[in-house]
Amino acid sequence: MAEICQVKFWFMGEVRRFEAVAGSADLSALRRSPSKIPSATDCALILCTNEASINWCFGGIMRTIGIRVAPSAVTFAVYDAAAQAVVNVEQIVIPAAFETPDALKYIRSNLLDVLREYKVTRAGIRATEPSAQNPSIPRIEIEGVLKEAFASSDLEAFYVGHISSIASRLGIDRAALKPMIDGESDPGIENWDRMNKEQREAVLCAKGAVNA
Repeated sequence: MAEICQVKFWFMGEVRRFEAVAGSADLSALRRSPSKIPSATDCALILCTNEASINWCFGGIMRTIGIRVAPSAVTFAVYDAAAQAVVNVEQIVIPAAFETPDALKYIRSNLLDVLREYKVTRAGIRATEPSAQNPSIPRIEIEGVLKEAFASSDLEAFYVGHISSIASRLGIDRAALKPMIDGESDPGIENWDRMNKEQREAVLCAKGAVNA
């Protein structure tokens, strides 16, 4: 009996799932679930493997964002899942004259603009570790505002992750993640050695957001 595998496509801002006969490149072999699927003219050649699931960027670009918050700035990285490349790494600096309410509003507004500009579909926030001895209140406040902003946005999904959570989404051991963050090992990202710690955390968080 032919093996059936689950195939998940990213198509025009929607995740659509199909079942296909393993090894088949015949579109007629697809069983539609749900019924709304791309027309044959929209479809590329589909080769189903024996993998339990396939993540594919189909008919559009799947972009994610990773956020690393500091008390006076937010570092973000935009990641293109199809190209497996970092699109941009940038920092939003809070004006020194802003009081807390204005600072939170400033960060929220700017990050939502970034989501729209890059057509981001998934996001991740590198959260303060619960074991931190001297947690930063401003950082925690900003993280809370970003959670609310993402929850009320058009994002398909987002996560708030500590080191262990990010490592799990990347499919690596927690022990392997710290050397990457410290720049001691390179995950294959261009200019990795030129990034600072916050930028590396944002990039890894963005890569993890593919599995948010």
